[in-house]
Amino acid sequence: MPNEAGDRLASSPAQERPSNGINVANPNIARIQGYLLGGKDNYCRDRETAEKLLRVMPDLRRQVQENRAFLGDLPTSPAWGELPAMTSSQLVT
Repeated sequence: MPNEAGDRLASSPAQERPSNGINVANPNIARIQGYLLGGKDNYCRDRETAEKLLRVMPDLRRQVQENRAFLGDLPTSPAWGELPAMTSSQLVT
């Protein structure tokens, strides 16, 4: 069964060499999530890992999409407006 990534899954890590020092030899959860959401900024190991996860968790793509939709709705929910504004200096202890 073909995947949504098409030929991108077939590329090898040797063909993907980013110049900015990103380690593409190991999968990255953020890039895997991006792949599952249909993003383009992922690498062979990320896609391979995502496809393995989908084999054992067929609903994973839908769950990731629902999670993204939930997080996207947070800033517009009534409870969000009740939270105090914080600066980055307040977050550092």
